[in-house]
Amino acid sequence: MLRVAVLGASGIASSHIASCRRTPGVDVCAIYSRSLERAERVARVNGISIATDELDGLLSRDDIHAVIVATEPSRHIDLALKVMRHKKHLLIEKPIDVDYSKAVEFARSVGDYDGIVSVVSQYRFDSVLQEMKYCVSEMEDQPLVVSVDLFKLRSPEYYDFGNGWKQNESDYFVNQACHWLDVLNWYFGDPVEVRAFSLAGRSGIKCVDRSTAILRYANGSLATIAGGSFQGSYPHTNFVVRGQDQVVDYATLARLSLVDRVLRRLIPARWYQPSQTPSALDLQIQDFVGAIDSKCQPSTTVDQAVSALKLSLSISGRMKYSDAL
Repeated sequence: MLRVAVLGASGIASSHIASCRRTPGVDVCAIYSRSLERAERVARVNGISIATDELDGLLSRDDIHAVIVATEPSRHIDLALKVMRHKKHLLIEKPIDVDYSKAVEFARSVGDYDGIVSVVSQYRFDSVLQEMKYCVSEMEDQPLVVSVDLFKLRSPEYYDFGNGWKQNESDYFVNQACHWLDVLNWYFGDPVEVRAFSLAGRSGIKCVDRSTAILRYANGSLATIAGGSFQGSYPHTNFVVRGQDQVVDYATLARLSLVDRVLRRLIPARWYQPSQTPSALDLQIQDFVGAIDSKCQPSTTVDQAVSALKLSLSISGRMKYSDAL
């Protein structure tokens, strides 16, 4: 049994607890938060035996084998380094941090680490995106035109929740839509040029809540990406790749994947038994556990997370992409 401690008491932490519980051979036995009250509340709701605000004492326990870091992003690497000093396996929620230079140094230190270190990139385990990636691979060796649109609503209460870190650090493409930038890197590799415009467009919100960028790739492909957290009346996500003779549309493929759920509602269960597939985060946890069991590199790596952070910070205007090349 792999005994896991979760650092953080947010909704993301609860998602990790649920996915771990659906993974055979995993026991979430401890929750840590700087607020003991929050740790105890999450532990009580989830039936976890250990709730603490004493991190060093928790990490010193021999019966804790792995740790999931699910706190605010600016604490990710500092906590990860403490975990590594106690020689635990480590899974870090994305983004890996908000400090690019710190992330680069951390990636170097991981190379000599004896345990498994992985970063959450669960969209790489999404069946629709995997199918789309296969279709895109059939367009190999031709310049592509890619468009990504990511709009949703985040209320002022979302930014005020917790200790207020989201007000300053939750840029839309750093903390909220960063998974999609990792998808672009997964599909097309690192761009060679990024031109972006970003704004903090709403009063009372200090971080960037809307961005538009153009990405250029070495083979001549171009990607446009636009998104923001201000759009409530018409939330929208789409990802389209256009080649010379083919168009691959994420929204179309995603709609097709809904057929199973529609049939489940319309057809009596005695006549239709849909397959129970794990979520992308479930598959991420399974991959992490499998890497520990087989002592091999996980599918999602620290280097991938650093590349995604570089793109995230560049689109949000926190750094110039060319400065990090």
